[in-house]
This record gives sequence, C-alpha cells and structure tokens, in this order.
Amino acid sequence: MLKRRILINLLVIVMAFSFTSCINIVEKVFFKKNGSGTYTMTLDMSKVANMLTMFGEDEMTEMEDAMNGMNEGFEQAKAKLEGVTGISNINQEMDKKTLTYTMAFDFRDVDALNDGLNRYFANEDDNGEYTYFTSKKKQFTRTSMDRFSKALNEEMASSEDSHFDPAILMGDAYFESILIFEKDIKSHSNTDYKKDGNRKISLKKFFFNKISEGKSLAVTVKTK
Repeated sequence: MLKRRILINLLVIVMAFSFTSCINIVEKVFFKKNGSGTYTMTLDMSKVANMLTMFGEDEMTEMEDAMNGMNEGFEQAKAKLEGVTGISNINQEMDKKTLTYTMAFDFRDVDALNDGLNRYFANEDDNGEYTYFTSKKKQFTRTSMDRFSKALNEEMASSEDSHFDPAILMGDAYFESILIFEKDIKSHSNTDYKKDGNRKISLKKFFFNKISEGKSLAVTVKTK
C-alpha cells in the first residue's frame, strides 16, 4: 500500500480543505517487445493548486507541512528503488506549484518491475511480495493488484469519524492505468479498458464512486 506517512498527509490535504474531485493517480507503463520498459506514476492534485488563492496564512501553513511530509516519504521510497536489480534511470519530481508528483524508472523485465513496485510501496504494515505484471512471449498481463484503493479504504475505515462518507468528499478521485506497447495490440481481455489507437489501452477506476464497482485492473494484452 502507499506508505502510511504519504497517505496520511494526502488525506490531510483533502479533508482539511474539503477538496472534492482533486486527487488523480495515473500509472503509465510502456512495454518494449523484449519485455523491458518504463514505469511512470503521477499523483496529480493540480486542481488543488488552482484553489490556493482562497486560503489564508494558517491554511497555507498546514498545506505546506502536509506537502513536506509527503515529499519526505517519497524520498525515502525512492531510496529503496535504487537498490533493486534491473531498475535504472530513476527520476522523481515534486512540483509544489502545481501539486503534482511524478516518479519514473526503467525496468529490465517484469520481474524487476514487480520487485521495484514492491520495494517502493513497502511499509511497516505491509512488506508483501505482490505480482503486478506478468509477460510471456507476445502476451502481457496487468493483474488486479490495486494497493492504492486498498490503502485508501483501510485508512478511511480507521478514521475516528465513523460517519464520514468518502464518496461525498472524494467521489471523483480515481486511479488510472495506461498501458502502451511498442508493437500493435492484437487483443485485450478486459473490455472496460478503452483502446486508443493501435498500441494503447487505459482504464479509469474511481476510488469511492459506485460507477467503478466490479471493475478490475486485470487485463491480458496480446500483441502482434
């Protein structure tokens, strides 16, 4: 799951300022035909940045503290990636003006990709070894593993306010998986994924909106 410090500070930003529809997490994976590629994750709170002019000094101080806490957590997570075999070209950027965080790295194969993601998201509560992706010849699979939704739901469930309904505050917050391939796509198994051109599919899954009930990130893609 997300590192607890990052998650808590993320929720502080959302709940303290009553932001709705302001959190988008986008996973983008580019697969080369040999199984290597590039993984990019973006945490986008740019809509929050557009609202900052409404706040006073106290609110801005709280926002700054939360952002600093998130940045510290991201730096610790990045350090874990640097020791993973098969992971290279690690790049991390935190833009405090647009409130956008981006992390990207190259992977040698899907085993390295899975190892990197497990190390990146590991924390004191969850050091499990999860499989996010598999590949075999011209077939690539994104599993149903969704630690983002799991982490958010667990944190919300542990909230002191048992009457809090996250759907009211974060109904339009979503996680999006974008899969891009070097070769043309022949077929993909999950019809909830939308095809864009010949080499790209994507699925948007809302965290707390019933529109995404039953949707899964799992998909198997066959390339030509």
